[in-house]
Amino acid sequence: MSSITKVAEEMQRILKEVAEEKGRTSGFIKREVKINGASFAQTLIFGWMSKPQATYEELAQAATTLGIELTAQALEQRFNQEAATFLKELLDETIKTIIRSDKAAIPILERFNGTYMEDSSTITLPDELKSIWQGCGEVVKKGHHQP
Repeated sequence: MSSITKVAEEMQRILKEVAEEKGRTSGFIKREVKINGASFAQTLIFGWMSKPQATYEELAQAATTLGIELTAQALEQRFNQEAATFLKELLDETIKTIIRSDKAAIPILERFNGTYMEDSSTITLPDELKSIWQGCGEVVKKGHHQP
């Protein structure tokens, strides 16, 4: 199985099964009427991937591409503390996901005992998130979450 297939399968698991579970356990979904954890997460992710500054109306249109009939007002009403908790829990679970692949048979690498790769990527956090995630080089305050 290729790495791309593994990534696709894991993303489907996160955006369906994990989103459903986190939607319920976070208190975001109390009863499923028009929207559930998976459809809400997919609407936001795919909507904002398509247009990062999407309005509620544009996000509602993105929902229709997923087969969900939702008004902009209904979507706006879902933006509350429970939604924030749900999305944070979904992000935390996504960050924990490790996707492994088979060893690559590249002849030049066979002469070494091991090949190690380190990721030094950094993402600048908005000020609103600095109390939630440590960020680069800062000390985590006691009682704050670090994924």
